[in-house]
Amino acid sequence: MEQAVKREMKKYMEQGARQGSVTLLEWWAQNEKNYPILALCAPRFLTVQATSAASERQFSYATNIQTIRRTRMSPRRFHQLSFLHANRKLLEPFVDSFA
Repeated sequence: MEQAVKREMKKYMEQGARQGSVTLLEWWAQNEKNYPILALCAPRFLTVQATSAASERQFSYATNIQTIRRTRMSPRRFHQLSFLHANRKLLEPFVDSFA
């Protein structure tokens, strides 16, 4: 799975800047077949949050990850765990591929 994401991200980055009259969400709708994994995340990251509740929940969860007993956890691992938790619903369709 990780390799598939890396390949898709590399392909996306190599495409270069997107220009034109379409919005970012429209562009992703038109290109979701080319970038199926990234397209799942695009609407989540390209929309504006109406409240701060989501960020407050994330901070609350982060305090459960980084505790006094887990001070040796690397920043990278902390970021990975936080990312996975925040995007767990998007990743559910891919869980079988990890088994």
